[in-house]
Amino acid sequence: MSPPSALDVEAVSDTQAVSFVERLNVDGVAARRNKAPPVATGVAAYATSEMFKSPGHGKPKAKNWNHLLTEESKSRKPSALKSAAQHLRKPGLISLGGGLPSSEAFPFEYLEAKVPSPPYFSEQATAETGVLTRGGKHDAAEGKSIYGASE
Repeated sequence: MSPPSALDVEAVSDTQAVSFVERLNVDGVAARRNKAPPVATGVAAYATSEMFKSPGHGKPKAKNWNHLLTEESKSRKPSALKSAAQHLRKPGLISLGGGLPSSEAFPFEYLEAKVPSPPYFSEQATAETGVLTRGGKHDAAEGKSIYGASE
């Protein structure tokens, strides 16, 4: 015997096609739900998320893998930008990085810098053969350059 169903099904044998008396459509869903027997459900057992957490005791402590690092890796210093980020929370400090503050707060129209020309990277070579580069306040926004003095 098959379980009760909200659909009326007619079948002649197990090898023949099954035909439904009524076609299933949106309008007939409520009626079919009413015809179906109530779902036999019980009350779920009490549970909290604490029941699924593993106990903290008995876990091994973190291992020290420093002996596997190369001398180069051991000599690396933390990022200067990350260490400088702590100062961004100081009241009254205006950061020129990260797009803060708005370009309207800067009292200049452009910045100029003399940059080295490869392969001459010394300070003296830059003074003699360097290229003068100029970045306008809104150059990047206006599509004149990939760099702007306010970015």
